[in-house]
Amino acid sequence: MLALSVALATGCAGREGVDSINEDGEARSSTPPTSAKPNAPSDPGPQRAQVPAGAVIPSDFALAEGWPGPGEDEGGPNGLEGPSRKLPPLTLTACGTTIFVPNGSDRLSAVWTNPEDHRSRMLLTFGSAVTAREYAASVTDLYRSCPTQDTGDGYTTLAEVVTTDLTEDSAAVVLHYLMGTEPAVGLGLVQVVRSGTAVLVETGSNEGGSGSRPEEQRRQYLRESTAALHDVVDAMSAFGSTANRNDRAAAGLPSWSPAAPEGPDGAPLELGNIVLGGIEPVEVGRQVSGYIRQGYLVADQDPPCEGNDWLWRGELSDGLYVSADQDGTISALGTDEDGLETADGIGVGSSHRALMATYGELLAQVRADDQGVGWVFVKEGADWIAFSLGPVEQVTDTSRVDFIEVGRGEVLHHFSDAC
Repeated sequence: MLALSVALATGCAGREGVDSINEDGEARSSTPPTSAKPNAPSDPGPQRAQVPAGAVIPSDFALAEGWPGPGEDEGGPNGLEGPSRKLPPLTLTACGTTIFVPNGSDRLSAVWTNPEDHRSRMLLTFGSAVTAREYAASVTDLYRSCPTQDTGDGYTTLAEVVTTDLTEDSAAVVLHYLMGTEPAVGLGLVQVVRSGTAVLVETGSNEGGSGSRPEEQRRQYLRESTAALHDVVDAMSAFGSTANRNDRAAAGLPSWSPAAPEGPDGAPLELGNIVLGGIEPVEVGRQVSGYIRQGYLVADQDPPCEGNDWLWRGELSDGLYVSADQDGTISALGTDEDGLETADGIGVGSSHRALMATYGELLAQVRADDQGVGWVFVKEGADWIAFSLGPVEQVTDTSRVDFIEVGRGEVLHHFSDAC
């Protein structure tokens, strides 16, 4: 079986590979020794002094929401433990590779147990959304790299990574087992959900997985687990988009809500998030003509400069901008209104401090354009998002974004003057 090496879970259901905890708080493996690194370093626990104030998890955070309530377990050692920082962290292991909780993160954990039903949750917060994203990706990458594992006792563990709809950055790992070629008893599940600077990891195991409809049992287990997480995930927004929206609201800018233009079929055209290289669904590098046909853009009948020029259609042109090459290829998009935002809630009005907390080391240092305006940007591959913070000599942590531009290739500022 594929060992989860989950330090919070107690007991064993089927072949989920969840370790138990002895009275000293040490993990005791219930899996073959080949499933985990024998000399892996111990987890150092959260380094609270390194956690930014905004990333500290409240002690009363409702981490156990969605789990069975009091009286729904069989008593004795069963039931809820936590939420608490004193519970040991989850460490996940597959194919000999173990992922520990990084230093500099805050952590809150909870466990619910019953015969043949074991559940653990660990909420982590990080200094930036980038670090949180990297940790979440490391968990899913662990299982993607180890879809099958033979344990040497006739059992094979199968791991399937699927995306979920809890956030824009959430996934689940469904674990099931074979004895020879037949489904064996035992289901396991690892949910990974990132929201802003927070990551939730939930593990679970039960006695399902065999019988005449094993695939339906796996789907049902995933559906029920995902549904039980909604309230916790909603509360996690305090560490992501909600925090960044509150930061923007402090700027006191009027909210911009332009009427949506209609598409060729008469239905309103909706805009999505500001993303690297685009304002969804419009992307830098594509032809203007395609978006004119869709109804997002129009030709400018009175361009400020020689040559062709284009505008966003209708009221969108009051706060959105487009620049394109002479052949009609979009080179940049921009906005100076507090209306659109990134998936993490960053938009016009966001503070420099919020940008640093969200993007961490990916955020470039402030640099001046030809007009003396200070800009910072985030770039992944060829695509980028740049944020104007006002006169460069006046930029501080409290400076506010007054223009957002997205592009591809070299970071240039296409909207600095009329042409």
